Amino acid sequence: MNLKHLSQLYYLDKLIQRDERRLEQLRARLTNITPKLSGMPGSPGPADKVGDGVAELVDLLEKIEADRQEYDREKAKLELYLRCIEDTQTRLIFVLRFVDLKSWSEVAAAIGGNNTEGSVKQACYRYLKESEKAEHDCEICSECSDKL
Repeated sequence: MNLKHLSQLYYLDKLIQRDERRLEQLRARLTNITPKLSGMPGSPGPADKVGDGVAELVDLLEKIEADRQEYDREKAKLELYLRCIEDTQTRLIFVLRFVDLKSWSEVAAAIGGNNTEGSVKQACYRYLKESEKAEHDCEICSECSDKL
């Protein structure tokens, strides 16, 4: 597993947050529709703002649900990979960074001791480099699937 795979949860989380903000804006827009009572003629064609908005809302809800399902699948893959990390401090670094989505400084603070942002980051990248050399792919590895 490489850094790109490990970062999938972070980016999926950001997409979900963005879409949830859009959903709230859309709901607010749909609840604030008032009828036009001026007596003046409106646009020549019928406009169904509520109908269009509801359709957009349903599509957005479906997208959020699909992203959440993908998030859950990626999280399960990541947790399987993390079970293969034998050194508990390294595993904790990975959990804090890639599952809990903490910044490097937050990871260092959570680990405690004399760990700095740079030292936990270096430990992570060193592990990734070493596991890349060992060609260990935990998504398929029989050792890891036995740990389930």
